[in-house]
Amino acid sequence: MIIENTNDLCLMGDEYTKSQLLFTALDINIFEKLNNNKLTIDELSSELNLNSNAMGRFVNWFTKLNLLEQNGNTFYNSDFTNKYLVRSSPDNYVEWIIGSKVFQETLWPKLNQALKTGYDQYGTENQEMWDKFYSNKEELLEVMSGFDSLSRTVGRNIIKQYKFKHNSTIVDIGGGSGGLASEIKKQHPSLNCGVADREDTIDLAKKHFPYNINHYGVDFLKQDLPKADYMILSWIIHDWDDVSIKKILSNCHKNLNEGGKIMLIELLPEEDNSFGYWDIMDGHMLLSTSGKERTLDEYKQLMKVNGFEYLDKFSLNNDFRKVMVYEKK
Repeated sequence: MIIENTNDLCLMGDEYTKSQLLFTALDINIFEKLNNNKLTIDELSSELNLNSNAMGRFVNWFTKLNLLEQNGNTFYNSDFTNKYLVRSSPDNYVEWIIGSKVFQETLWPKLNQALKTGYDQYGTENQEMWDKFYSNKEELLEVMSGFDSLSRTVGRNIIKQYKFKHNSTIVDIGGGSGGLASEIKKQHPSLNCGVADREDTIDLAKKHFPYNINHYGVDFLKQDLPKADYMILSWIIHDWDDVSIKKILSNCHKNLNEGGKIMLIELLPEEDNSFGYWDIMDGHMLLSTSGKERTLDEYKQLMKVNGFEYLDKFSLNNDFRKVMVYEKK
């Protein structure tokens, strides 16, 4: 995104409206109603118990966004919408998108304060964001549910592009529900897959996401991680400052087997350095954690000083993150 004229400027000022459109569409379940189903405006309005005049305008907006398609006087989901915005789809991003609403409504209005103080606005000066976050089990479960679908998609995409050694042990560090590890295990039953996270998270995972994997109740800042040939850290490193990262990576290095590898799954900036999702997530980090988004060179240096050599990186199909592979030295 580049601002080149007053039209761009006005659109930026109103970007909030696009997210509200999407949040509302998910809230009223319009994409569920139009999943493999063609309806007129009147039929759709009746199904959702909403005003037909307003619904006509609402649907027109989504047609312009290519999320809905039109055939005569009937409307239906695009293939993209059926894949990513319908809850029954294994690749859906619904809960993830809904989760971003929390950032918009509770954190971004505090950006002025964050610029003054330099620290996160999630909790207080005396209570770290994560302690407050984990203390609310209902909110924790909601976040785990939001990440679960996304994690399973990441797991399926990793398997398509990376070949793990036969009979190796893979642990997803800070993996919440265990969805990522479960998808790898599903495709390759010979692999010994597991998830390591705080005990309260693991308790919820076992109860609400009963995947056939190993579960390890571990605080990676304070307790030894399980031994493994591969450790996956998906959207973990960006949450932390360099001091905390040193503790995490030292723990990984200590408990990785010889020649073991770490997969970092993180956002990287746009190649043309234009404003994009990397920058938005960097704002999320400023407002909610002690961490930040980093460039590939910054990750390479961070891993090098903590005993890991960069091997390769690859993109995940239809995902905004990259997988960086490092080897223990």
